[in-house]
Amino acid sequence: MTGKFAKQSAQEIVRVLLFEDEAKLGGDGVESGEEFVKVLQTFAPATESGKSLTQLRLYQRIFRYQCSYMIYSKAFASLPEVVKERVFITLREKTQGLVIRKGP
Repeated sequence: MTGKFAKQSAQEIVRVLLFEDEAKLGGDGVESGEEFVKVLQTFAPATESGKSLTQLRLYQRIFRYQCSYMIYSKAFASLPEVVKERVFITLREKTQGLVIRKGP
């Protein structure tokens, strides 16, 4: 795999992981079922304080945190190492200097 292809692949993966084309939820948002939330929470680990990339927000955007839980998936883990390295570099570049907002 060439470096150029790895870089292009990583840029596309990061665009998706960060929900760059995510549609904004209008109005009062959407509702979710309890069972769906329970199943969704099994897809990614949580911190000691309970934070997880699977936490839903359901107004303005779907997820509370703007990085997809798919970063923990088998599909992501099976990417070529050169692509994963570029993904982490690109994520770092895109998120440096971002202000972390607290809130629901």
